[in-house]
Amino acid sequence: MSHKLSWGCRRIHSGAAYGHVAVRLTLSDRFYTPTLIRPDNERDLLRGDNHMRTVRSGLIAAAVGAAVLAPAARAGIITEPFTITISPAATLSFTSNNDFAGTSVAQFNPANGTLTSITASITGSASWTSNSGTPSLGVIGQVSSAGLAIGFGSLTPFSTPGTITLSLLLSPIMDPAGLAKFTGIDTVTTDLLISVLSAQPSTDTFATNGSLSGTLTYNFADVPGPIAGAGLPGLILACGVLLALARRRRQIA
Repeated sequence: MSHKLSWGCRRIHSGAAYGHVAVRLTLSDRFYTPTLIRPDNERDLLRGDNHMRTVRSGLIAAAVGAAVLAPAARAGIITEPFTITISPAATLSFTSNNDFAGTSVAQFNPANGTLTSITASITGSASWTSNSGTPSLGVIGQVSSAGLAIGFGSLTPFSTPGTITLSLLLSPIMDPAGLAKFTGIDTVTTDLLISVLSAQPSTDTFATNGSLSGTLTYNFADVPGPIAGAGLPGLILACGVLLALARRRRQIA
């Protein structure tokens, strides 16, 4: 026994002489099984990566939901009809305009959207008589709203008495200030203005053949509203996003 111990000591001293260090191994050292432990900073990086994935998923789902649920603005048209009737025949004045009122129409209701332009038209036929040596007659239509009157029609006067055909057109009005005058919940008045341009002396009369037909057209950008049936898909999408986020949160924890 003493021989073995002294031999062991010689080995230790001999190893120390060559710069070696003798280490005694215990039983637990011989059967030790290493365990892989991830550094804390790596765990933090993985948690951050998972969090970013969750955020990206939420943003993608929100974008999809917005695309599904947000309807685009649509163009709309509202046409307001009116009539102008002159019967029996009216004797026209040479010294002033002859104003014949038509039926009124409604202004553009802003609840429908944003007014972008207006147009108007008056069509039909009429009978004109004149005893002038040089007969001439000017006819224009007019729509008026909130103190703003807009005349429209041909700049070329009629020169042959008898039955005349009217086709008076208003080019699109898109001026914001003008459109604002026609926006509201009040009414728009319509008129036919006749000017006697015949050489004097002259007596001129005018009567419509039945009624002249007119239209005032509002072009507008429709107010976006809910899409029929979009409520249930939107609810399902929202629930799916919440469940996905909750599942990822549990996995990260």
